[in-house]
Amino acid sequence: MKLLRYLLLVTLFFISSMSNASVFISHGEGVVILAINGKEVVSSSSFSKKDGFRVDNGVNQILVEYSAEIEKSNSDFFIEKTAVYVISFDSSDDFLHLGSPSLNNSYDFRAFKENPTWRLTDKSGNNIDIKMAELVKEGFQLNRSYEEELTAFNMTNSPVALFFGNDSPVDKSEVTNEMAEQMLKYWYVNSTPEVKAEFIKWIKNK
Repeated sequence: MKLLRYLLLVTLFFISSMSNASVFISHGEGVVILAINGKEVVSSSSFSKKDGFRVDNGVNQILVEYSAEIEKSNSDFFIEKTAVYVISFDSSDDFLHLGSPSLNNSYDFRAFKENPTWRLTDKSGNNIDIKMAELVKEGFQLNRSYEEELTAFNMTNSPVALFFGNDSPVDKSEVTNEMAEQMLKYWYVNSTPEVKAEFIKWIKNK
């Protein structure tokens, strides 16, 4: 009996230690999580659950937007969305909550565009320091590939940019040849045939 009790206590301690070695993030109504650490969230993913998601301790990066149903007339509604924002933060062994002001009409959305206010708090309600930047895409906005856009964004000098090698976020000061290779592949795949031809010609002359 004593041995069984001891094994039970050890097991509970182990489970508790494992569960505390990460950060759980809940989010407010209307907040939509689009990507986590460079990986796009899909509707079938466990990350898409409304109750929140879990990330490893340390520096993490998420892609978010706010979406709400706005009344256009007494019987007509439409979906309004904010721009898409990249947010990075550093936290360990905590329960966090990501929220924003409630956006109930077009005026609220315009005000949010002028002053995007995202707030990340810990379980005691204290603010967690975040870095934030809008993920800008010119032209047609449908069928966006957030993973490709984040790959390009994370090659920039933005303070929010992080490099993800082997699925782990790394400070961009630790840039490697792998990062340069990813950059070349990204820009080549998304270039016009003319630019590709010029690039190949340039490579052959090197």
